[in-house]
Amino acid sequence: MDEQRVSDPRRRRFLKLSTGALVLVPLVQLYGCSRGEQEAAAPPAPSAPAGAEPPAAPAAAEAPVAAEPGPAPAQTPDAAASAPADMPRVSEDEPTAQALGYRHAASDVDQARFPRFQAGQNCANCNLFQPGADASWGGCPIFMGRLVNAAGWCNSWVPKV
Repeated sequence: MDEQRVSDPRRRRFLKLSTGALVLVPLVQLYGCSRGEQEAAAPPAPSAPAGAEPPAAPAAAEAPVAAEPGPAPAQTPDAAASAPADMPRVSEDEPTAQALGYRHAASDVDQARFPRFQAGQNCANCNLFQPGADASWGGCPIFMGRLVNAAGWCNSWVPKV
């Protein structure tokens, strides 16, 4: 019985590391969803191997830095119906919306806080936007289960391909 109570230090270390990893995974995903396009625009360093991501550039204190967005899901004829009109709309007061600088009208974006915003960018011409039945509102994977305004903007804006 005494042998079972003695814990192996390797097992204890494994449990600590695996628990820490379970806590960090959602944080890394959140960090990845909020990174700007700044790193994507920078060319890779000459010494970087082919296919490697460029080194991260320092970002402003207010603007969170996130991982480069992956390829958008393929648009199908059913994609327009993927954002039903009865879904709730994103509020500008939500913590996620505030962190990403989401505004219902792109003209209201604080360019001092979000310098990567450029005139002409809006949710309707973002690769993440999923038009709904109502042309002025649609779905966005950043704000899962809620609608964003087609005339809006957030720091996760990605040009349509």
